[in-house]
Amino acid sequence: MTALGLVLIIEGLPYFISPKIMQRYALGMAAMDSRVLRVGGLALMFLGLGILYAFVG
Repeated sequence: MTALGLVLIIEGLPYFISPKIMQRYALGMAAMDSRVLRVGGLALMFLGLGILYAFVG
């Protein structure tokens, strides 16, 4: 639950600090091909897994 709380805080910061920039970012993502987003999400998951393995395991 601690990790989930930290993720929500970190994910919420950009929307609180600069909502207009985040709106433009979201519009840009909406225009992207879904395959690009899927590959990017997979890469981020592997990066997170690598970080956890390096620092926790």
